[in-house]
Amino acid sequence: MDSIIHGIVETPYLDNPFQRFHENLEKYPDFHDDIDDVGFIQYDNWERLKPFEAAEGTTVGGTNVIPQEDNDQKPVFYDIQGESVYTNPPDSNIPVIDHGLDELKIWAFNLTGYNQEVIKNQYVENLWETTKETNAPFWGQKLFTPAFYKEEKLETFYRQWNSRIGLELIKMRHAVQNRYGDQE
Repeated sequence: MDSIIHGIVETPYLDNPFQRFHENLEKYPDFHDDIDDVGFIQYDNWERLKPFEAAEGTTVGGTNVIPQEDNDQKPVFYDIQGESVYTNPPDSNIPVIDHGLDELKIWAFNLTGYNQEVIKNQYVENLWETTKETNAPFWGQKLFTPAFYKEEKLETFYRQWNSRIGLELIKMRHAVQNRYGDQE
């Protein structure tokens, strides 16, 4: 594989054993076959959070209870690491417990860098797409499952849905009163 030109040995490999196409990969293919399976960095949690971690072997991954964005047309199933119930399905023999934490907060407004909630008025920008939204609370889909359905949850769902529609009416009124170039 090496070529000799004017007494200098040239190789088509890079001179870095951590680069692809290095000569060691050809000399020792069995050793370098699983080089991608080795993690270069290990992450450890902060010491103050370790007492609150789940017990080893009881959880598969974590997902957000409250969605990252208040958008009914774009459901988010994955957490920051890309895991979800679909990538790590729970054991089907273990009962699922509904703690109802997602029902306590009906808004999932975006946050600024100062951790302040931002309420976007989408009626000003794209009226056609906005009229297609249902504005139902995001947690209402679990009521389709007979195990999670209860009359009091349905009443809470309708009450929150009514509140969300009230906010949408305020947004519509502001959009009608909005003048082009108005900064307030």
